[in-house]
Amino acid sequence: MIHNGTVKAIVCVVGEKTKDSIITVLNKISPEIIYLICGEDQLENVVIITKTLKNIKHKLILVDYKNTEEVSQKIFVTFNYLSNRFSRDKIILDITDGNRLLCSLATAIACIFGVKIVTTIKEDGIEIIEVSNPFQKYALLLLSQAINLYAHNSFRSAHAIFEQIKERATEISLENISEVLSMLSKAYMAWDQFVYVGKGDKEGAYNILKELSKFLNKIGKFSKYAAQLKIKVDDNLRFLRSLLESSEGCRIMSPYLILDIFLNGERRFKEGSYNEAITRFYRCLEGCVQYRLLKYHSIDPSNPQLNGLKNEKISKVNWKNYST
Repeated sequence: MIHNGTVKAIVCVVGEKTKDSIITVLNKISPEIIYLICGEDQLENVVIITKTLKNIKHKLILVDYKNTEEVSQKIFVTFNYLSNRFSRDKIILDITDGNRLLCSLATAIACIFGVKIVTTIKEDGIEIIEVSNPFQKYALLLLSQAINLYAHNSFRSAHAIFEQIKERATEISLENISEVLSMLSKAYMAWDQFVYVGKGDKEGAYNILKELSKFLNKIGKFSKYAAQLKIKVDDNLRFLRSLLESSEGCRIMSPYLILDIFLNGERRFKEGSYNEAITRFYRCLEGCVQYRLLKYHSIDPSNPQLNGLKNEKISKVNWKNYST
């Protein structure tokens, strides 16, 4: 659906019917700029069209139909410039009329950039219709696959697919969904690897979730689901904050850190990675011992000073409590 105020630029392939098409489009939307693409055979129509544009900025892109490489390059440069100047959801391509090869090339490149494509039809007046973008359909197919991977904790694979969807989505809602799920997958992928805070090139789960929370707050005005998800993300942030504070940045063991290692082990067990699961469960046992030594006996397992302890204090420790 094309709404007034949402379109900033129109790229139009010029043909005999373009004048009527442009007038219809301009009755519904008010773009900042219009690009007219055509060969020399359509220059007279360009002159007629420009007279109807009034105060709207316009630019002519003259092409040689026979030189397809040059045509493709000019169209690509145009969409690339507009995509950088405006977001792609604010650009449309009108292919109502014009050279068929030119329309085909423009359509193909518009699909790559995720630009909406429209045409006009005459049925009780002239009506604007949106042309299906094959990349958008592909994006929807990918979405179901990615969500399935995400649901099975395959965050790395899901993240890669969500990134692909972002590049192909022409609907802003689908793009937002993909962005959110991509960030979630990336955060949980880091979390699964115990990368809580970023180090070097690696982004930490806490940092990614903070950015996601801001993004959800931004789009939450338009989606109740974003607002609901933000509550869950903020819960994750509170848990990670408690984990990092109680463990002094994972320097010492804490109940939060032990719990997180245990839950990580459960996920590895469910996915059939039994060696990984055993390693994590064993680490939990070690963590429990280390936590008790530090909390109840002031013995830092990472740097135990046993020589400084009095013999009677050591003898009072019930070592059976720490046996496995």
